[in-house]
Amino acid sequence: MGKNYHIKLNPDPLSRERIESHMDFDALLRQYQEADKQQVKRPRVIKLAYVALAAAAALALLMIFNIWNGASSPQSESAYFAKLPFVNPPLSEWEPEFISYKMNVNQGGVYEYESGSRLVVPAAAFMNDRGQLVEGDVAIHYRELHDFVDFFLSGIPMNYDSAGRQFYLESIGMVEIYAEQNGERLQMAPGKEIQVELVTHIRTTLDAPLPHYSIYTLDTMNRNWAYREEARLEVLEEKLDAGQSAYSDIQKEWLESRQALEKSYDAQLAALEAMAPKPIAPVKPQRQMSGQPTIELNFQDENFDFEGDNDEEIALTRKLKDAIWQISPQSPPYDENAFKVTWERMRLKPINEWDYTLTLINDNRQLQLIVNPVLVGEAYEQAMSQYEANLAEYESQMDYRESQLKARRETLLQQEADETRFLDEAFTERLAEAGAPQGKPALLAKVISRFKAHQLGVWNCDRPLPVGEEKLNLKFVDENGETFTPRTAYFAGKTHNTVHRFLATEKTALALPSDDAHLIWLVTDDNRIALVRQSNTEHKGRKTQTVVMKVAAEPLRNEEDIRAVLRF
Repeated sequence: MGKNYHIKLNPDPLSRERIESHMDFDALLRQYQEADKQQVKRPRVIKLAYVALAAAAALALLMIFNIWNGASSPQSESAYFAKLPFVNPPLSEWEPEFISYKMNVNQGGVYEYESGSRLVVPAAAFMNDRGQLVEGDVAIHYRELHDFVDFFLSGIPMNYDSAGRQFYLESIGMVEIYAEQNGERLQMAPGKEIQVELVTHIRTTLDAPLPHYSIYTLDTMNRNWAYREEARLEVLEEKLDAGQSAYSDIQKEWLESRQALEKSYDAQLAALEAMAPKPIAPVKPQRQMSGQPTIELNFQDENFDFEGDNDEEIALTRKLKDAIWQISPQSPPYDENAFKVTWERMRLKPINEWDYTLTLINDNRQLQLIVNPVLVGEAYEQAMSQYEANLAEYESQMDYRESQLKARRETLLQQEADETRFLDEAFTERLAEAGAPQGKPALLAKVISRFKAHQLGVWNCDRPLPVGEEKLNLKFVDENGETFTPRTAYFAGKTHNTVHRFLATEKTALALPSDDAHLIWLVTDDNRIALVRQSNTEHKGRKTQTVVMKVAAEPLRNEEDIRAVLRF
């Protein structure tokens, strides 16, 4: 027997009135209770009916919740960004540019950026996507990003998920490095690292310790940041970070007086140390590594050149008279047939106490290797015994030296501390008389962050800031009250160097930064910036707000236009 089903395809969406007509849960409960009285003999069915009614009520609540939250729920925002490229420059024509360097991969190189930053690239550092080491010339591409406008234009997300907890990364600077050969992207070879010295700036105050930062890499596969190590920061110089005011001259004088005092005592301490020169530490002999090829060097050969003074060469000859020379695992790749060639000249240059550069020369051809002096058998055992005796003597001399200098060093340090305290008290009094706020001067410190990059890509020196738990419900409109179509929007605070991206809709749940002053902006379809400048005091006590964004009169033409708009 056929059944007459009434099936509606693509039914009209539920109206709010229809939903509300089914929200009388007391009525649903009464229906259930009536059904309970009428069907006492069928408890199993009654139980199922109760579950079905409860599920229907929960479904109605879920429908109402989803209709109200719509595309602004966290899941929809996640889905929205999941469909976009992880690195997504909003204005690609003004993305921060790369600087390119040409490098002979067999030799490595040192490259300096206009900011003072440096890259030290080792030899034989790159391989292709087939895992083969490349030779010849490669192009190194490098750029630095320092402020929230750089981060915004790069499209690199500053959101960080750590075990399900959300953070923003406040950065003092990041670098991006990649290498190419003949248009093909390269990878770092195993065991190779690029030494990065990133020069950047940090805002701080006089005598305040530097904030704690870490090194992260951008993991584009997992769409997140990966922690690498603690940042190692060194202050290069400090200057006053303040605008013109009635007391800025006093603050500048305070800072310069402190710096002069510190310089004076540094010189006195250096002179004290120089009065008792440190003994030279003995060098530990090295045993030959299994499987590493060796080469014979004759220091007496007239065709052998040592790049150092005669005393160094004599000392090296005496120290290494029983050594053999091992080709270092860090040496550039070479053709083994090269050792069948008769080389006319050899040149040895020390890199450090362990590594030497050996250059083999024949007409217009050169082969450069990194070699190490090593010992084997009885020669190694004898050298180790002598090293241990020399080490004990060295430590004894260092202990005696410290006993001679300790008291005088402590006296100088105490004098410096006393003079610094008197100086600070005098300038604090002068600033109070000038009506300045209490506290030490704000400084802009030029710092260098050193780390080793074992892979190409984006490396960031930053610290995570937790996302606030209290959220506001914001509706973004233009000056005519028109809402924007759902799109990526951004905010940045004045005191934290980061930028946060979010999905702006008619109802956006957003936790604003702790900075009192902040910017919220988006890019319109015709390349204009819609912007609002706000302070957190404007949001106090108002959980739901309409935010009116001012749309720039003219489309953006260059980075200068963008920076002119995105200013505090």
